Amino acid sequence: MQNKLIISGLIALALQNAWGADTYLKVKIAFYKNSHCAGKPLSTFEYNTAKSCNNYSYVDSKGVTTKGSVGHFRCYPDKLVYDKYPLNWNCHKHGVIYNLNYSVPGDSTKCQRAVSHEGYVYERLLNYKYPGNIYCIVHDKKK
Repeated sequence: MQNKLIISGLIALALQNAWGADTYLKVKIAFYKNSHCAGKPLSTFEYNTAKSCNNYSYVDSKGVTTKGSVGHFRCYPDKLVYDKYPLNWNCHKHGVIYNLNYSVPGDSTKCQRAVSHEGYVYERLLNYKYPGNIYCIVHDKKK
């Protein structure tokens, strides 16, 4: 058993030396008032997929700051999937509205309807590039 652990550790070190340290994809999602996602976005959020929970906040049309969070990102060739916790700052699903396995199309030209506390808005993922794995890890080769 100990030999298997040593071998596994050596393989992991070899892979890390070949590829360098892992970095995680950062993604941007823009929100629009129109169904074509045209013009200047109402807001844009950038999330670090390495974090288990990303907080966001924005000021709504009445001047009230609204908070929420997203986490547990999964990358696919055609979409980004994550868990969404509107009105909740800590990615907790106890006693609040939440949406597990929420998905946004990976094609930056696609615009989809989304719900906000003020009604419908439209969203699209900006400049998404599938990193080649579900974990959203970008492998940068060492030079």
